[in-house]
Amino acid sequence: MWLVQVGALLIGCYSPTVPSRVPCSDTGECPVNQTCDRTGTCVDVHGRVDGPEVSDGPEAYDGPAIDASIDAAIDAPAIDAALCTPGTQSFTVGGTFTFNLPASCSSVTVKMWGGGGGSDGGPGGGGGYATARFAGVGAAITVLVGGGGGGNTTGLGGVNGGGSGGGNIATTFGGGGGGRSALKYSTTEILSAAGGGGGGNGVTEQGGAGGGLDGLPGVNGNNPGGGGSQTAGGASLAGGAATGSSLLGGSARTNTTTNGSGGGGGGWFGGGAGHTGGITSTSGGGGGSSFVGGGGGLTMSVASTLAGSGATPGNSVDPGRGTAGNGGSAGMVGVAGAVILSWP
Repeated sequence: MWLVQVGALLIGCYSPTVPSRVPCSDTGECPVNQTCDRTGTCVDVHGRVDGPEVSDGPEAYDGPAIDASIDAAIDAPAIDAALCTPGTQSFTVGGTFTFNLPASCSSVTVKMWGGGGGSDGGPGGGGGYATARFAGVGAAITVLVGGGGGGNTTGLGGVNGGGSGGGNIATTFGGGGGGRSALKYSTTEILSAAGGGGGGNGVTEQGGAGGGLDGLPGVNGNNPGGGGSQTAGGASLAGGAATGSSLLGGSARTNTTTNGSGGGGGGWFGGGAGHTGGITSTSGGGGGSSFVGGGGGLTMSVASTLAGSGATPGNSVDPGRGTAGNGGSAGMVGVAGAVILSWP
């Protein structure tokens, strides 16, 4: 029993209806003091419910929440990798090429060797080696392959930056420097492998191997060319030979009276040319430097370089190399470098 009191006076009382737990009639009628609610159940007019309320329950579909969870579950790079069919493309001839990754592929692993230096009497230097992986590729890639340096009949520098050998143009030339191999994305050079220096006239006057981050100097002879570094070309100390510069090996002096000296190898910075002086005053050119700078809006990883040794290029044991980057011997040309792309 509820009593309603104002001041000291009882002005009324109310006895709630005992829940009947019956449905509303077909005409919507309920016992006294009850009314029919939206569930078809008789409800006390003062708020007492006949039986438990039927819950609306959770929404069967929450569009934005489910959409967000689906989006979060999708790993776009993983899907790209799953859709990207693995493949490999090799470039082994000196020159410049354009390459597009297959559809759904956006990452590429690169291995490259610079061109080997040519020979006069001494052997040319082996090319340098560089490797890296790039992600986020969405446009064409420009591939440069360093040409091998010319032998003693021409002394020409290898394509893509090798310096020319010098000496007596009527009889014999020093070996030309090997050209650099490189990868460009848009206009940015993101990776390069240096060329080896050309050999001088004497059989012990070797061209310096391509770098590594630093090229190797020529070996023996009178003032061999220096190796390129990350910030400067290799030095040439005397005899009118040119120093290396950005991307270019120095060229040795030519004349009609002396034996040949080697040209510098191309690279991020090229090697210097060997000195050409008297008839017996010759030497090999220096190797260029390699580069792993990245850029171009790509993400670079697992990047490294390795210098050559003598006439042997860096990472010479790689089964995909073949003879790429070998220095020439006994007056012969150096071997062109190589660029190998693989994906995903």
